[in-house]
Amino acid sequence: MGSEMEPLLLAWSYFRRRKFQLCADLCTQMLEKSPYDQAAWILKARALTEMVYVDEIDVDQEGIAEMILDENAIAQVPHELFSKALDLAALSTEHSQYKDWWWKVQIGKCYYRLGMYREAEKQFKSALKQQEMVDTFLYLAKVYISLDQPVTALNLFKQGLDKFPGEVTLLCGIARIYEEMNNISSATEYYKEVLKQDNTHVEAIACIGSNHFYSDQPEVALRFYRRLLQMGVYNCQLFNNLGLCCFYAQQYDMTLTSFERALSLAENEEETADVWYNLGHVAVGLGDTCLAHQCFRLALVNNNHHAEAYNNLAVLEMRKGHVEQLPAVDVLVDSICALTESTLKEQDVHGSAESEGYNGNDGSKGEYEADKQVELAYNEEEDGDDREEDVQDDKEKLQMDPADYGIRADLASDRPGSKRNLVESLISFHESNSLCGDTARTNPKVVAAAVKSPQQTT
Repeated sequence: MGSEMEPLLLAWSYFRRRKFQLCADLCTQMLEKSPYDQAAWILKARALTEMVYVDEIDVDQEGIAEMILDENAIAQVPHELFSKALDLAALSTEHSQYKDWWWKVQIGKCYYRLGMYREAEKQFKSALKQQEMVDTFLYLAKVYISLDQPVTALNLFKQGLDKFPGEVTLLCGIARIYEEMNNISSATEYYKEVLKQDNTHVEAIACIGSNHFYSDQPEVALRFYRRLLQMGVYNCQLFNNLGLCCFYAQQYDMTLTSFERALSLAENEEETADVWYNLGHVAVGLGDTCLAHQCFRLALVNNNHHAEAYNNLAVLEMRKGHVEQLPAVDVLVDSICALTESTLKEQDVHGSAESEGYNGNDGSKGEYEADKQVELAYNEEEDGDDREEDVQDDKEKLQMDPADYGIRADLASDRPGSKRNLVESLISFHESNSLCGDTARTNPKVVAAAVKSPQQTT
């Protein structure tokens, strides 16, 4: 008869593995037997806190509600709540004769929640003049990021570093902005600075590991991810990354074991789909196209909108010569076109803002128009004009392996067979960047977010 683990140690094990509900339930059972057990009370309080913890200062991104639901419908109750809070903070500021920086920060937070970013900017700047605080710098940076002004946010963070040298949150904010701007080298340098100040910073370790992975250094990345495992990070994303690093580092004995653990820890269908998608990449690397085909299909079973899995299934069929019978071509095309249409709408909105930026005090509106004309001329030159040599070039490209070239997708084409041309273009382009490349679906912020806010899985 094997000995059972002590309940308090088991509860602590649940807590380290981010299973906070199980930890809280076990602590409750212990407290029923021993109501004065302080360790159980403290552990239960920490578990319940972590279940609902949200870092308000953290540079948040647009949530699912803002992207999908009706903005007016979901904003009615929050607007009423923050409007009342705004009135209360305004009265308090007036009572303090506008000399209390804390109430100005609260007013700025209310304005930020109400979407009044310029008013929030004024309040945070006024608060910084009275009292320089790290939180105020972070709140003001959130405002600039919401206004799509990353350079201004970078300058603000650097000003904050002058006042608070070595502050981890400011360094991490700079690294995130550089990462969003696809300046990975600069982001990595700042994440290294973060580790100099805090060598247990989960996000910095994960991001540096991801950078080493995409730099064809899976062995080095593996060391960083194992460090996270030693620190108690225990989730699907980490084991998924470990499996990919082990595979590309040729440590095959740990590859499938890591993926099996990732599947067991997946908390939703999207995570499961990503794991099967990566297993499909492993199968492709092993040359087992049948297994890859099954893995990609399992990814679609769990997430029917997994565009990468559709793409790679189409690539596998294309390699078999089944160009006219590509699986789920219509679904793939409709999904990509819908996504492209929404992306173009967003670009139109940002483009109008950019054009306004060109028409600033420097009087460079003509420069903006000239850039647009050059871009249009370049696109026309690249697209061709359906001449015989263009058709011949397309035929030669179709005879090549899709991984050896890339075709620009002409989404606006109305020529005969444009759907097939679109599919072949998307397949060849995405294959060169996905199927044949090191496309581990590793997101360092996913690992960090799982630590900061356990309820978030993406």
